[in-house]
Amino acid sequence: MRDLPDDFIVDCGFVMGPESGYVEGTHNVFLRRVYRAGSTIFFEFVSDAPNLHAKYLTFSRDIAEIDYAVEFTELLPEAPIFSTSASISEVAPTFCPEFLWEGYLITGLMPSIVARLADGAEIKRLDGDAVVEPALIQNLDQGMLVSLELANSDRTRVTAPEDCPDIVWPYQTGIVFVNARCIQGDVRLREGYNASIVQNTADNTITIGAAVGSGAGEPCGEVPLFDGESSPVSSSNNSLAGGPLCNETLRSINGIGGPQFTILGGTGVSIVPDPDNHCIEIDVNLIDLALCISDFSQVSVSL
Repeated sequence: MRDLPDDFIVDCGFVMGPESGYVEGTHNVFLRRVYRAGSTIFFEFVSDAPNLHAKYLTFSRDIAEIDYAVEFTELLPEAPIFSTSASISEVAPTFCPEFLWEGYLITGLMPSIVARLADGAEIKRLDGDAVVEPALIQNLDQGMLVSLELANSDRTRVTAPEDCPDIVWPYQTGIVFVNARCIQGDVRLREGYNASIVQNTADNTITIGAAVGSGAGEPCGEVPLFDGESSPVSSSNNSLAGGPLCNETLRSINGIGGPQFTILGGTGVSIVPDPDNHCIEIDVNLIDLALCISDFSQVSVSL
């Protein structure tokens, strides 16, 4: 390989992929071997980067190829085998193929190459041979975003009061709901409800934050986490969270907020709780009023 004629390779260059594990000054690219099988000549390159072990980048030439032919090639990772039973409510492994490494090769005078390499012949490198110049290598390891996934954490859902039946949804809850996987290429981010997006070109970051009224503003109702999200089976108000709506919750009385109220009934007034209907009856019945008795009834309300 040390005596490989200049006719074989005129120029070459390589780009190490974002998940190659390649580190400048530590790893290298080598011309592993040149061999001929029938009418095809192969140029096989290899790298000692940890994620490129035995991941050869191979170029080929027909013996009738024109002189100074140029070829570009890339190596993609093999797709892993995943279960096909994963639903939208399950977080399953994803495969977003991004090249491990790629490169180009320019060969020289084909008649000269063919004359030096008979069918079945092979030229292999020895240790220390055929190291590609670092200037011909562009390293993108950990230098770019490979893909995006769109998902929502589960919402805060109501829990059943003590001694009450469990509240049941028609799907699994308490997990991350994935809406889209392997978003690649040109991506445009749009602010949703109460959301803000800030791009910093100085350090190449995008920050997605929350701010009341920002982005699309405040929603008029509950926003589904995924298509087809529904309320609990026993819901009476179609609330996705399963609890009372904002207009169904007592927040304050005469400007006094909770979470606990104590209502006192003075002389002539009775406080009668009605838990079955979730209400309190204030009965001004004037009982004991003529006797001027200052006795009163009392009830506490927790929000």
